[in-house]
Amino acid sequence: MVLTGTIKKYNNERGFGFISTSNFGDVFFHIKDFQKGEQPIVGREVYFEVVKKENKNRAIHVYYSDHEQTHDKQKSLPLYLWIIFISIAIGVAYLGSIQLKKYLYKDNQTTNAIYQKPVAYKCDGRKHCSQMRSKEEADWFVKNCPDTMMDGDGDGDACENDSRW
Repeated sequence: MVLTGTIKKYNNERGFGFISTSNFGDVFFHIKDFQKGEQPIVGREVYFEVVKKENKNRAIHVYYSDHEQTHDKQKSLPLYLWIIFISIAIGVAYLGSIQLKKYLYKDNQTTNAIYQKPVAYKCDGRKHCSQMRSKEEADWFVKNCPDTMMDGDGDGDACENDSRW
């Protein structure tokens, strides 16, 4: 059964005191019976349970009447700290995504460079379709070499009328 009383005396050096009640008179308590982090303050109202020990009443599970409110205030962070924390988290996530994009883009560039087909052609003065060995070679010459005569209509499609390919 939970009772209510007021701290009447407390000896800080020895860690014990007495709670004044209407039902049981003065009830002994020890600091270890207080909620963790709480310090007994003379005159404060407390809740507690009573047990018989050596034919004397003793208070256990002692806590202040406003313990729940105090406890919540101590554990929760103020709103402005939450806002700062969330802002930092969003900023870190944003910067991380930028770095990830740079890394992936760079990695993609490297991958493309590795898997690109090596250039087997060079501008060596050939200008006509009859001098080409393949359609691919003719297209490369039209795109990369000056003064070629393989794209009569200028659409970028070299040797389009050549029947060999």
